[in-house]
Amino acid sequence: MKDSRTYYGATFLEEEDLKESNINHKIELEYYTTKNHTNKETKEEETTYGIEIIKKEYKNNKIDTESNSKEYISNSSEKIIEINDK
Repeated sequence: MKDSRTYYGATFLEEEDLKESNINHKIELEYYTTKNHTNKETKEEETTYGIEIIKKEYKNNKIDTESNSKEYISNSSEKIIEINDK
């Protein structure tokens, strides 16, 4: 379980790309870095970092939300920043 998350940024998918896939509504992706303080396997105190992405689809006056996270990617916050920058 993640102890905290920090907003990293967001982007809307390109309208042209969506039309090629027959999608006629806006899609936004929000990026977060997550920080965990306990190792899931050993139960010991250890700070690890991960990534969470939230997809928002704006359809007919409602927002469908879906999220996915990968925890325990690295012990280095710099590595997570490097991944998010790609």
